[in-house]
Amino acid sequence: MLAMRPLRSVLLAHVAGPVLVLCLLAGCHARQVERGATSQAAATPAGMAVEEAVVRVCRPNYGGNTGLGDETQVTFRLTDLRYGDYEFRAEHASAWRALLRDESASVYGRMCAARFLLKVDDADARTFLTRSLDSGNLRHVYNATDALCEYAGDTNVAPWAIEKLVSLIADDRLYSRIKDSNGIPGKREDFPEGDFEDVFTGRLDAVCSRLGDIEAKTAVPALIRVLERHPDSYGAACALGEIGDPAGIPVLMGILKSKTGNQGAEITALGELRASSAVPLLVERLSGAPDKDPFTAYDVARIIDALGNIGDQRAIPALNEWLARPNAEYKAKARLNLALLENEDPVPALLDLSSHETDLHARIDLVWRLANRKDERAIDAITELAQHAPDAWLRYQAIRALGEIGQPRALAALVGVFRADSSNIDPKTAHKLSLQDPLFWPTHVARTLEQATGERLGTDPTAWEKWLAERIGPTSRP
Repeated sequence: MLAMRPLRSVLLAHVAGPVLVLCLLAGCHARQVERGATSQAAATPAGMAVEEAVVRVCRPNYGGNTGLGDETQVTFRLTDLRYGDYEFRAEHASAWRALLRDESASVYGRMCAARFLLKVDDADARTFLTRSLDSGNLRHVYNATDALCEYAGDTNVAPWAIEKLVSLIADDRLYSRIKDSNGIPGKREDFPEGDFEDVFTGRLDAVCSRLGDIEAKTAVPALIRVLERHPDSYGAACALGEIGDPAGIPVLMGILKSKTGNQGAEITALGELRASSAVPLLVERLSGAPDKDPFTAYDVARIIDALGNIGDQRAIPALNEWLARPNAEYKAKARLNLALLENEDPVPALLDLSSHETDLHARIDLVWRLANRKDERAIDAITELAQHAPDAWLRYQAIRALGEIGQPRALAALVGVFRADSSNIDPKTAHKLSLQDPLFWPTHVARTLEQATGERLGTDPTAWEKWLAERIGPTSRP
């Protein structure tokens, strides 16, 4: 599933509206997963002090008095803390509790405080967010939703929070209020408490997506109903695929049969659900697709991946026919998925493709296909890319992939990347990364190790090597 998420994040930014795009430009990580971040600021291992964090979340609204982005203030503030390397600790609770109880403080700052206090099961935080979610003020509802979604991304999430998220998608309170394709809102009286000017997007897809991220099986009936009401809900379709409940197949197939384009989410979800019933329709769509067409390109890429994920041999002729087209796009993707379909053990074939593939996106896709299998045979090839790839984005993803594998030898290889030479990176490939900061690469390695191990040892490779020796024992470096 991880291999699909970077593309999913790009598409979500495309369809979710201008405010979400602004968040992404501000440095917001899209869902998470893993999820193919495009930039990463360096920070000291100590991180941001809680006192500074409290001040930052109470700053004046982003966008000033224009109303622009008022429904995403919590996202802006939490992103600011994330990129300042703030990490909540139990001893910080008193500072956040003081902010939460300060009724004169920024309501959005208080929502941020509630988000952190939920980690210690603070009753006042739960009450405050619940009251905000039940408010008639859409700005407050949307921002409180963001705070709850952020909390739901943590480990050991309280069941009540998942239940609340499910209840939020039971109706259309989070659906976009924009009325037509030109982005013209409805009548002013449709927007209670002055929300007419500043509500650009809904939160329905965001909540659905978060429920998918955490694989909330209890959300499946509600997600199905969302798609029945709104067949264009990208987040609901993706979530059904990630949760993996076959109960979602009928509604996804119904949408796929009823429309002819821009259905990448349904296609990917059916692939993740390994829905063999979708193979004939997907093969038909692929066979009828033009070699190159910007309007169907996303669907073609998703179809090829879905056929490989489903694993049905009936797809092999269609993929070979696609490869035989002299001018077809996504041939590298077709080769990759053929390797999955034609080999009971695809790892050797994927490694062989990886050693010869020149298409950047296909190479990254191969890295993640190998990493998601957590096969030790892939560690050497991925380590080579993490240490020496001249393309910055490929190197970035290879480092993350070693963390995803998470095995002792992969972690040892990741520690070795601290000492890798980054002077050979082509600056033309670095436009998405903050390479002007000399700490960028060691910080990226350190954060990947932190995510894989739960430890925070900074950018000192010696500290990580000592930890590995004490906790895991001797490992042979690739």
